[in-house]
Amino acid sequence: MNRLLAAVLLVFCGFAVTDAQAKPRTVPDKVASVREQLFTLETLGPATLSGLWLPKDTALGLKPGQAVAVKALAKDRYGRTPVLLYMAGAKPTLQEQLLAQGKAMVHDRTASLTAWRKQEAAAKTARRGLWATPPIATGKMSEHVGEMARTRGKVVRTYKSRTMHYINFSKDWKTDFSLRIPRKFWRAFGKDFKVADGTCIEARGYVFMDNGPMIEITRPEQLEIVPCVAP
Repeated sequence: MNRLLAAVLLVFCGFAVTDAQAKPRTVPDKVASVREQLFTLETLGPATLSGLWLPKDTALGLKPGQAVAVKALAKDRYGRTPVLLYMAGAKPTLQEQLLAQGKAMVHDRTASLTAWRKQEAAAKTARRGLWATPPIATGKMSEHVGEMARTRGKVVRTYKSRTMHYINFSKDWKTDFSLRIPRKFWRAFGKDFKVADGTCIEARGYVFMDNGPMIEITRPEQLEIVPCVAP
């Protein structure tokens, strides 16, 4: 009897795991309220757009009572549900529309990363929206602590410890801007990843203070090697 019960439980748990790991389905919903980049859906409750960096003043174009379709992802630590959102009658996600207009930048990995990257690249080439403004010089990053920012500078020195890879843009790494890549993310960059001194890099991310201003890099998409432009 115990063996039979165990077998039944294994089968049941197997189905449960399979269901939990299934891709999210697109389901209809309605916008209940909107406040800057945060919005509430009638069914899902508090929600955010997954995968984007949006400046605070960016309008999403959502209105209370508006019909939408969403794919819900796992809730964040604040109890909000990140979603892939489709406007009524529109095939691309709202995320792709904002990227194409240059109103947003890709911030993390998503199921549609390749398509999103194409939209972002097109907006960047056309210098639409956010891309019309040049990246911030690394020497001015102390003015943007606590913000998401895009910056560009020339690498002066790199250092790799057992737990962290540092990319510095000044000889005085204790006070000036740096990038850091924690060990647990090294594999995503490839075992031969290396940045030579003198390389010019464009990076994006959240700016915080650790000695000087710093951005933590967790995905290759946050870094781009660019041509060095004479001042």
